[in-house]
Amino acid sequence: MLRVANFMDSSLKELERKGVLSAIGDIYNPEGQYDVVLHFTPHKEDLELAGRLSEHKIELQLHPAGWLSIRRFFRAVLLARQRIKESRINIVRGRLPYLGSLIGAVAARLSAIPFVVSLGGDNRIVQERTGTYHYKSRIISYGMEWLVLMLATAIICPNLFTTRYVADIIGTRAAARRCNEISWLSRPLPKSCDSDDSTITALGFSAGTRIVPIVGFINRYKFSDILFNVLGELATSLPEHEFCFCGDGPLREEGERRFAKIDNVRFLGWQSANVVHALLRRAEIVLIPMSGFVLLEAASLGKPVVTSNVEWHSEMVKNDISGLVVEPTDPMAWRTAIWRMVSEPDMACRLGCQLEKAYVGNYAYDSAVKRELALYHQLVRQG
Repeated sequence: MLRVANFMDSSLKELERKGVLSAIGDIYNPEGQYDVVLHFTPHKEDLELAGRLSEHKIELQLHPAGWLSIRRFFRAVLLARQRIKESRINIVRGRLPYLGSLIGAVAARLSAIPFVVSLGGDNRIVQERTGTYHYKSRIISYGMEWLVLMLATAIICPNLFTTRYVADIIGTRAAARRCNEISWLSRPLPKSCDSDDSTITALGFSAGTRIVPIVGFINRYKFSDILFNVLGELATSLPEHEFCFCGDGPLREEGERRFAKIDNVRFLGWQSANVVHALLRRAEIVLIPMSGFVLLEAASLGKPVVTSNVEWHSEMVKNDISGLVVEPTDPMAWRTAIWRMVSEPDMACRLGCQLEKAYVGNYAYDSAVKRELALYHQLVRQG
């Protein structure tokens, strides 16, 4: 019997705005396997979503430590420890190694139960690239990250890239003892959906449109500015293709201005999961400069992808075997790869099929859920 407490810093309302809240049940209570799930959030507005989470047997809890304050931190720890005891929680999970996870880690230690932190990748990359650190301090951000990883009974890493990042912080031996490589819990997308036609039409696409989506934040960290340079020349050469940015961010306004007179480059903003999935199902190819779940979803559909050789992408996508992999900041490499994909459909189909095989063999949702459950049961048995 697993009774779980989750700790997150991110806002559930923000996930709702991005259209990905529907996946929270699959991630935090897959298949309803956990008998109790308490989900701690520092955001009061998240409580409006309590009804939607209760459908997945997830109970929302508010903790007061939404920003750095010693008093609020210890109040949050004591509250969490009390709720852990009342609900007979036997495992605590954190998402990303920051304040919410630190509260969960300390509460778990005080309650003598295992604490697991689940990572999404190298959390330092974006901070280093932008020069903007969590809590407005490199020392606090990196120090908190180190402390959470050191307090963790186990660390879930979705790929080898993330395991190496952990090893750089806490040492190779500690990482070898604590790290468990378990893919993100991302369900394979259905190959078809009856509502796709109406969804695509509602976006203004015609039935035969050759869609090329780019899904996610529109910013320099995700190399959106590089893709603007790529599509500035390429889109006019491929008028039968619709290049659509599905997301938002600081570069969206610049993109809309640059492509105001180019009809086949569009900015759709954040869309619900069913819209994103319809776009992926109808996509001829998918451009993935940097992403996690989008790459898994495209792979589950067997879609040809052009991606960059950053983070973990090259672990899943092998160049010219299961996709095309390019340098993220090389516009010519992007243009060449995109042109190859659209002009050589047999090759694109072959690469997509190989990518789907890689997904089924190493990243499938069911096997990831089984590995995660096995880890939790093992930790609970060990006490």
